[in-house]
Amino acid sequence: MKHNMIRLLVAAAVLGCVVLGAAADSAAPVEEAAPALIEGPVWQVAFRAEPDADADALRLCTPDGVPLAQIEPDADGDAALGPLRPGSYSVYDGKTELGRFLLADNAAILRADGRLWTDGELLHLAGQSPAALTVRCEIARPGCYTFTLTGSNGSLRSAVVSIPEGTAPDACGCYLRHLLFEGLHPGVWWLLEGGAPCAAQTLAAGETAQIGVEIP
Repeated sequence: MKHNMIRLLVAAAVLGCVVLGAAADSAAPVEEAAPALIEGPVWQVAFRAEPDADADALRLCTPDGVPLAQIEPDADGDAALGPLRPGSYSVYDGKTELGRFLLADNAAILRADGRLWTDGELLHLAGQSPAALTVRCEIARPGCYTFTLTGSNGSLRSAVVSIPEGTAPDACGCYLRHLLFEGLHPGVWWLLEGGAPCAAQTLAAGETAQIGVEIP
């Protein structure tokens, strides 16, 4: 009888170890699958493929070309990228890099290159490397001035310069202001102020040009 009791106790101890071991094994994957905490801000980036972009296998990648996600624009060419942490990213069409952009801590897009350009909020993909134009404005008197840049393909860009009354002129004796127009298609662009033509410039793909205008 005594030997039978010992055998039963040993069997119970062995069975308990097996049950505990099985429970530990089944619990391990649950711990591994627990989501990691995301530190720091994450943002969505508004993306637009322009009508002439001609890209159908778009991917968001790291700067080294490691794929992060597919980019699938809607019928208007719009898509949302992210959520993304601040940092540098690249956009590929298949195996071809189209450009890179830098996302800031405040969700602004600080820089874009290649076929990408930005107004600080929206990331555009152009058909060719876009050009840029800097306009050096010498303005004679205070006031509100509306500048419009018109491209040969019908594209428009606009900017407003406001100089309040009582503002002291710059060392040149006038009010010196600079305008930057980015994401421009190659071709001829005309600059107007208040509807009156004041300059024209032909831009090549990827070129950054500068012109000067005087507003009496």
